[in-house]
Amino acid sequence: MEAVITGLADDFEILKRNRKLFTLLVCIGTFLLSLLCVSNGGIYILTLLDTYAAGTSILFAVLVEAIGVSWFYGCRQSKEAEDGRPDMAIQRYQETQVREAQVPTPVDVGGNLTWNVLKHI
Repeated sequence: MEAVITGLADDFEILKRNRKLFTLLVCIGTFLLSLLCVSNGGIYILTLLDTYAAGTSILFAVLVEAIGVSWFYGCRQSKEAEDGRPDMAIQRYQETQVREAQVPTPVDVGGNLTWNVLKHI
């Protein structure tokens, strides 16, 4: 939730000026929406969210991110960017990790996403 609040506050100056109020309103809104899941029909809503909302959308986001980092940004540029950061200096990409990020990871996530969509048809 903090990532969404920070992203919106960084984009809109009015939200940045009133960040505490904006955070309070987001928390109240989230609380009110979550009340639907604990009402009498809550298990039905929770099942709908679990079946149709969470899995497929998260898999799609992971697939787009995996393809974006490995092919468009490039694993080697990612390695060079992380090498410049002191907290990531310990982690080094090996050549096999670069190859795994470019082909098998997007194929695996894409296969899982395809399977998840096809099982609901």
